[in-house]
Amino acid sequence: MTIVRDHEHVAKRAEALEREGAKEMRLRAEARAVAGYEPGDVEESDGSDIIVADDGAAVATDGGESETDHAELREGEQRDNDNTHTAAIADEQFALADEAADRPLLDVGDQAIPTDREATVTVVRTTGKTAGEYVIDEIDETVAEYNDCDPGEDVYEVVFPDRTTKDINSLQRYPYPRSKLRLETPIHDRDGNGNGGDGQ
Repeated sequence: MTIVRDHEHVAKRAEALEREGAKEMRLRAEARAVAGYEPGDVEESDGSDIIVADDGAAVATDGGESETDHAELREGEQRDNDNTHTAAIADEQFALADEAADRPLLDVGDQAIPTDREATVTVVRTTGKTAGEYVIDEIDETVAEYNDCDPGEDVYEVVFPDRTTKDINSLQRYPYPRSKLRLETPIHDRDGNGNGGDGQ
């Protein structure tokens, strides 16, 4: 007969064994529910089955990877694709930001050429609104939606005067985002040398 002197140690060991037994029962229940057999069971196989080992790991008997491995691989590939897509979007946004930084602000009176037309326009108003804020009432869309541009861009109102125009205020005004206007003739000196500068 064994005499136990350290009752606390025995109680801790019993709790540990109970936890291990509960874990083993959960593994067996999961294996039964998923695969119809328990961990450690060996059945006749054609060599391509997955055996659930005693430690709960799935092992493919055909030398390949388990379905879990394939799912993890697919998930990793999806994360890589998402990261590549996110990096491409970031690169595109940086390129747009660099391009926007190269564009000078426009002033009232500047002449510009819209990217969607072969005509010269005159800037008649700096709206103080962004393309995401400026709503075109006639079509109930923002300038950003209509032009498929950055919602943070400045919006300018322009007119299309020709040589017969007698009053510029009588012309229809059109809102344009900055990216859709290429500066042709600035009305103000931008480079400090007294001459009108070239712009974009």
